[in-house]
Amino acid sequence: MNEPVILAVIILVVAAGGLAIGFVARGYVASQAIKVANEKSGRIVADARAQQKNLILEAKEEQVRIQREIDEESRAKRVDLQNLERRLLERDEQLDQRTDMLEQRDRKLLLRDQELDRQREELSAARLEQVQALERVSGLSAEDAKARLVEEVREDAEHDAVRLVRAIERAARDNAEDKARDVVITAIQRVMVD
Repeated sequence: MNEPVILAVIILVVAAGGLAIGFVARGYVASQAIKVANEKSGRIVADARAQQKNLILEAKEEQVRIQREIDEESRAKRVDLQNLERRLLERDEQLDQRTDMLEQRDRKLLLRDQELDRQREELSAARLEQVQALERVSGLSAEDAKARLVEEVREDAEHDAVRLVRAIERAARDNAEDKARDVVITAIQRVMVD
């Protein structure tokens, strides 16, 4: 009987030892797995941090590049705006000069119009004085003087027309005689040739 108890105790000791070894082995395997997992997570974290640094560097470089482009664009726009402002100022000055010239021209035209009106009034007054003086000297009214003047002009025109008609007739006669002479000479020449 002792043997089964010893056997049972041995089995119990072996089982307890197996269990202890199993627990130790399992603990060792678990600690190794945890160690591997920690190393792996450490590598993953290190890779992630490295990627994070790379992404941050790329983002900063991109930000610097974009900022540079924005600065260049704003500088170019500033130059364009300055050029546009300069051109607008030049046009404004030109318009001011033209406006001044037009105002001077308007003033001159106004003065000329006033001078012309004054001269017209003086001419009208002088003509009226002249007509009155002629009426006094000739003893005729303006209507009588016009009628007499029209009659004289008509007579002169008639004399001129008669002279012109005679001159035209004389020129036509001379021209006809010249043509008749040419025709006779041509006919004589043809007859002589025949």
